[in-house]
Amino acid sequence: MMNMYDIKQEIIDVANRLYEKNLNGGYGGNLSIKVENIIYITRGGIPKVNLTPEDIAIIDIEGNFIEGKPSSEYKMHLYTYQKNAQIKAIVHAHPPYTMGFSIGPTDIPTELFPETSMLIGKVHISPFFPSGSNELAEDIADRFANGAIAVLMEKHGISVVSTTSLWDAYYKLEAIEHVAMAYTTHTILKEARR
Repeated sequence: MMNMYDIKQEIIDVANRLYEKNLNGGYGGNLSIKVENIIYITRGGIPKVNLTPEDIAIIDIEGNFIEGKPSSEYKMHLYTYQKNAQIKAIVHAHPPYTMGFSIGPTDIPTELFPETSMLIGKVHISPFFPSGSNELAEDIADRFANGAIAVLMEKHGISVVSTTSLWDAYYKLEAIEHVAMAYTTHTILKEARR
């Protein structure tokens, strides 16, 4: 089992990778890992690049704050963990091509590529709810409780879960962004050929 330092370091490393790969802006998104009944989650109001261990808040599965103040989206993480005990990690980010699909919102065609079709299946779409609201948290958590791996949030971003690790959730998000990028490029080229 990972110790607290290793858990916080994994969150820091994934947050840095998201930023380096242009999958998240400085202030956007939030990440969490659940270990037994404890949730480690990025704090709110701080850039997600160059995080320190002090930037990772800790809450319990009942929603009690243990250390630091978590992201304003903490309820989305909390309710998701409460409704599906198998989920161990969540990445919520704002990758630019995927965000383009959230404006519509429009389905991300993961079925076009065998890898994403098998790995992720359908990306579910959550209608618009205000950021940090109970409605948003409940809707996202319900979708994950019913088997979704990724949920596109209208005019907001995407959340991806894993039953194994935060890195696994990250790689799934990266795969979705590649599909969104490829399909957007295909659409532009198709229009250019007309």
